[in-house]
Amino acid sequence: MTESVLEPVALFPALGRFGSLPTDCLDVSIDACIREIRLVIPPEHGRTFLNLRRLEFYSDGSSVPVMPDGVFQQSSIYNDDAKYGPGSLFEHNGIHSKSEVSPWWSMTFREPQTLKSVRVLNTRNMWGVRSWPLQVHVVDIDGNERCVYAGRTSDAAHASLKALSEWAPSLKIEIGGLFCQEHIRADLFAGVLGILEDKARSEATPWRLLMELVDSRPGANWTDRERELAAAFLLAQYESGRKTSVNSLGGLFQREATSSDSRRRSTSAHTDSGSGSS
Repeated sequence: MTESVLEPVALFPALGRFGSLPTDCLDVSIDACIREIRLVIPPEHGRTFLNLRRLEFYSDGSSVPVMPDGVFQQSSIYNDDAKYGPGSLFEHNGIHSKSEVSPWWSMTFREPQTLKSVRVLNTRNMWGVRSWPLQVHVVDIDGNERCVYAGRTSDAAHASLKALSEWAPSLKIEIGGLFCQEHIRADLFAGVLGILEDKARSEATPWRLLMELVDSRPGANWTDRERELAAAFLLAQYESGRKTSVNSLGGLFQREATSSDSRRRSTSAHTDSGSGSS
């Protein structure tokens, strides 16, 4: 196999992935007094949609979302249908823009808000892949804007790798030098799956992070270890709340089931043909 300089992005084919449930949604630390928040898909990703299910705000020390008063705006509304408009991000039907370059959503608070974090829930279906490059920007009371989260960037990959190392110190992944990408991913999966045998039922398991390892883009072909990790993830979701993110996985399980049925029918037809000729 060919050796190359290790790129963290190559370790996480689903970098930036987040789902529609508390077990795999996107939690972004704010820890600031802000007057505006903005969600955007950066222009380098071309024409796309901004399609999100829900946004929640959390103040310091609270486990219950707060709902500040403010003005919502959105770059466009799909089919000009009000049910996909900016205010819908606080309802479970969510927002949906038109296809455009760099779609965005924003909220300007009537009074500055001190927020601990925000939670973003993705759409439930396979099209959640469109939101993987999402960026979250905030504007402070002095008018200074900063990006507090950026999916599918090299910085995000390094952050995921760092968080993975903190969750499982036994996973030794070094950045720099020449490595075989395939061997690194194989070792990483082996280590993660081994650890999950002991930690799968723990609420501290970083499922959103772990699922970045699984190539859940539509049309992807899974390895056996990707299937094993995805199955562990879905089982943990089901056991915690009887809801899963299976519909967000690009129909991969359904497609593989269809392929398995086709293989079985083909094998059966071949066997029947063989027995008839004897």
